[in-house]
Amino acid sequence: MAIYDSASEILTAPLFAFNQDAKTKEILEIYLGKNWLSYHISQTPNASLSLLLGESIPYELISEILSVSEGGKEKPRAILKFTIEKKIRQRAEQYQREKDAIGKFYFEHIRIKNALKNILSALDKLDECLSSPSNEYVKKLSENLKNIISLLNSHYLQEEKHLFQTLQARHNYTGEPLGVIVYEHKLIQSRLKVLEKLHAIFKKNGTTALCSLRLHFIVFLSLVLNHVNKEEKVIFPLADEVLTESEKLSLFNKLVQQ
Repeated sequence: MAIYDSASEILTAPLFAFNQDAKTKEILEIYLGKNWLSYHISQTPNASLSLLLGESIPYELISEILSVSEGGKEKPRAILKFTIEKKIRQRAEQYQREKDAIGKFYFEHIRIKNALKNILSALDKLDECLSSPSNEYVKKLSENLKNIISLLNSHYLQEEKHLFQTLQARHNYTGEPLGVIVYEHKLIQSRLKVLEKLHAIFKKNGTTALCSLRLHFIVFLSLVLNHVNKEEKVIFPLADEVLTESEKLSLFNKLVQQ
């Protein structure tokens, strides 16, 4: 396995070098697409990531490779294998049956995760048919990208306008971790705008822009999943603990009226 001491070494290394570096190659396949990487290793083996991708390389990809290179992780992060925990699914299922306000937020997380999976699936299919992208998967990508934008914007508005304000106003709960969560909402929404721009470029230029779209989506996926995990492990249990039953019912009524 190659050892990289800097971002520069990763960005300027010839593509063929990654064939002797299984862990780094696996990371690149996740971020760039397996077929995209194989094609360019075979067709332009002496080219570098910097040459092929220009300025569209997120810091997160470099950080991931450096971490593995330094022995920080035994194998690449299994970001593509995210699942929905059974207890989360059970809690989400009871929200309509029992007017469970917190359960509704869990339910929305499931919808968000499913939309993310659908986008990833469409990107994988487009990577498989790299030379002649299928209109079916181009359409699915567009539909699910539009869906995730709508889901996230609505979800964050309800959290900030209703759940967080209730915690702040009635229980004087301010600062961490709500501040971090609201900051991440803004960060995720800014990344969404980048994805929208890249998607527009992809629709115009085809497969030449597919790699950049996938690259930024994987970074976005990691950001959203980490954020969802914080809410499910910290914010929602906190709300369950401190809100009274009457407050939860009032919150539920506000949510369903949106």
